[in-house]
Amino acid sequence: MAVSRQHLDLMGGFTPEMREADDEVVRRPSAFVGTREGAVVGAGDIVVSLRNGILKEADIRADLPELARGQHLGRTSDSEITLFKSVGASQEGLAAAVPAFERFEKTA
Repeated sequence: MAVSRQHLDLMGGFTPEMREADDEVVRRPSAFVGTREGAVVGAGDIVVSLRNGILKEADIRADLPELARGQHLGRTSDSEITLFKSVGASQEGLAAAVPAFERFEKTA
């Protein structure tokens, strides 16, 4: 039987009061964030779950810089459910812009 990978991206809610998912959704998956600093003070999905005791800061597996540097491999099994929460860190925009600019240069 094939195992399907499940992943949830939460890219909205960029203030401590805004949420896209409730505590139950945040409780189940392995949590990854854009930046730890931004997530624990500005990402409502994370902030409220921390406040409610659903999540501890230590439960955040890695942030985007740690993943990019290879300090954390990300998903560890096909059955692992993962969640990525971002509040719109600038490096995410840069990461998206570089390949778009490279494609533009090839066609210009």
